[in-house]
Amino acid sequence: MKLNTILSDITTIKVDAIVNAANSSLLGGSGVDGAIHRKGGTEILEACKLIRAKQGKCKVGEAVITTAGNLPAKYVIHTVGPVWNQGGKEKETLLANCYSNTMLMAIDNKIKTIAFPNISTGIYKFPKELAAKIAIETVTSFKNQKTIQEVTFVCFDQENFELYSRLLQEMKTTTLYRPVGLKELELIFNSEWKSFPPRLNWQPIFYPVMNEEYAIEIATKWNLEDEGSGYSGFVIVFDVKTEFLNRYKIENVGGKIHNELWVPSEELEEFNKNIIGEIRITKAYFGTKFQYPDNKILKRIIQEYETKS
Repeated sequence: MKLNTILSDITTIKVDAIVNAANSSLLGGSGVDGAIHRKGGTEILEACKLIRAKQGKCKVGEAVITTAGNLPAKYVIHTVGPVWNQGGKEKETLLANCYSNTMLMAIDNKIKTIAFPNISTGIYKFPKELAAKIAIETVTSFKNQKTIQEVTFVCFDQENFELYSRLLQEMKTTTLYRPVGLKELELIFNSEWKSFPPRLNWQPIFYPVMNEEYAIEIATKWNLEDEGSGYSGFVIVFDVKTEFLNRYKIENVGGKIHNELWVPSEELEEFNKNIIGEIRITKAYFGTKFQYPDNKILKRIIQEYETKS
């Protein structure tokens, strides 16, 4: 999924869906909301009235979808952002809900390209930088879904455009791989797929590798006969902030594909903080002595990825 930002008028963007920073009435208002209703025509308003008749007003953080009327887009997804007032975590959660519920609505409707405005940063006075961080982090959490291919943050003012440009650059990621055994996989599972466990005393280096082929080679050639690996080799993939990874040199330890990073064990905690999204399994290989873990959820996940070596 590609993320980008532009300085433009969202009503002119030709994508599958644009997002409207609506009010709870769904009947149009000021700012982006008013512009979408004016340029989209009465068809959008009539669709909104039908939704109101069925479910009532749209609550803050929720989303509904209508036609885009006369706009270049196919659909408009309307979401109601929070008014900042005194701020607080509740308002941050509600804004994140705007983005997550809109993304879910887009996935349900098989939307491939979507454009967001800067929700709540106009008359609702949500701090612009905080709003941009919430927007990017929430949308990025959907990186592994397969439906939406491109998300564009459409900024109406220069300040927001510069914020999104900087934050997107900071959030740029590099995909890494790592072969692990069952014990390490269980610890990753226990972290809710968020982090790698601390190294043992005899493990001074944490080494992710740069490509899946190399990870598969280690998982199949070394792990399957190793008791410490639980006679299993799991290939996992994860994304790390590129800016953070620039501190490490890519080390070649053999052939063309044998490229890896050497992360000192004392830096692993900081490394984990720069992982974006979840750690995922891509393949699972089992030796003849392999035994499934007792945890039924993890066992089911492992079975989904079983690969013939």
